[in-house]
Amino acid sequence: SKSEDIYYYYTYSLFHLGDYTNAGFHFKNFSNTFFSSSKAEEMAFMSSKCYYLDASPSYYDQSSTFRAITQLELFISDYPNSSKILEAQDLINKLNLILEKKAFNIAESYYKTGKYTAAIYSFNHFIESYPNSNFLEDVFYYQTKSYFELAKNSIEEKKDLRTKEFIFAYQDFSLTYPNSKYLGELKILRDEL
Repeated sequence: SKSEDIYYYYTYSLFHLGDYTNAGFHFKNFSNTFFSSSKAEEMAFMSSKCYYLDASPSYYDQSSTFRAITQLELFISDYPNSSKILEAQDLINKLNLILEKKAFNIAESYYKTGKYTAAIYSFNHFIESYPNSNFLEDVFYYQTKSYFELAKNSIEEKKDLRTKEFIFAYQDFSLTYPNSKYLGELKILRDEL
């Protein structure tokens, strides 16, 4: 119908102007209003894609990223045979990388601000949440350095235990990453204790 075509082009004009919030709303509204249209699936996907394009970088609040993942998962659920499934999954993977980077940045910030116990716990949580991350070498490096800082700055009654924790973390790191660029620095720290 003519109203369908007008709404279709209007919605795409919003998208091409970069107004992803309004375009996303209208793409979704189109697919709900004209649910029997041959364009309904396309519009549902574009609505989800707008959420993706509106997602925040890793250094901002991630509410929009979680919304985008939810919308893309809903699209996959509603249109399991769509030709856009692979693209939707790829967008979800990219959004998950943003969340992963955010989690790493939070843990790293604990280390950089001298909150070493919090850094250790945060890095442990990161490892549990992202066991296949590309950041793991950096995570174990900062975690090992956090153990070192705790051991170095400990009161006498805690020094032995914390030194052992550092040595264990160092050994674990050196076995897991024998060719790491960080290994030389960590050996120097080991020799300091």
